[in-house]
Amino acid sequence: SKNQRFIASSNTLTFIQIAQGLKAAYPSRKITTAKAPTFMIRLLALFDKEIKATVPMLGRMTPASAAKAESVLGITFIPAEQSIRETADFLIKSGRVGA
Repeated sequence: SKNQRFIASSNTLTFIQIAQGLKAAYPSRKITTAKAPTFMIRLLALFDKEIKATVPMLGRMTPASAAKAESVLGITFIPAEQSIRETADFLIKSGRVGA
């Protein structure tokens, strides 16, 4: 495994999928699951360099596979959905995010 790179994630999720999972787990919280229209992002990119950097990736999803890490390193990753829920639970319980 020397000089190799590994994906350290069980699966790929979009921000919308993450938001939908959090909204399902925390229905009493205001979690936005709306997607900003592409034209709006392109318009904002005219005025914001950071947003402009994301324009080439609009509408694209680059799936990633941890198969190599699992086979070479013998690692089994926690599903991303579970990891996100557990992180959110920790942030709420530790007071880092309002209850």
